[in-house]
Amino acid sequence: MGKLLTRCGFYRKIGDQYLRRAGDILFRQPKQRVDVKDDKANDRVDTIIGAGTVFTGDLDIKGTLRVDGRCEGKVTSSGDVVVGESGQLVSTVQARNLHVAGTVKGDIKTPGVLEISPTGKVYGDIEVGKVIIADGAIFQGQCRMHIAAEQDAPHAKKE
Repeated sequence: MGKLLTRCGFYRKIGDQYLRRAGDILFRQPKQRVDVKDDKANDRVDTIIGAGTVFTGDLDIKGTLRVDGRCEGKVTSSGDVVVGESGQLVSTVQARNLHVAGTVKGDIKTPGVLEISPTGKVYGDIEVGKVIIADGAIFQGQCRMHIAAEQDAPHAKKE
């Protein structure tokens, strides 16, 4: 900080820390955490295809993708894929989880959850861990659910 800020009354130095004044209350400055890695890289939206944008080609993303425009081609994401109400995906989609509020035409493969909102439309085969289809949503295709290995074992032994 400098003497200018402390002279103006915005900050006050107490010991080795500067505190910000707001009326008669002093607030500590938030500490910058430079050394902490972001372990939740897949939880933030890294790539956005905005409304009015048309993308043709394959996408390989290491984070979360949000589609509000149109995307044609293969989409692979290590994170989640979110298709907004105005979004259109004409492609094969492989992601951790998929939330559809727009339209997806193509096959979907996700080990996690496929959630189709009331405004969502999915035309194609899906292979998922869990599926949530809201009232009013459209799904045309075949569904294959992943079953845990423990649940498969007792059925396989029956003869």
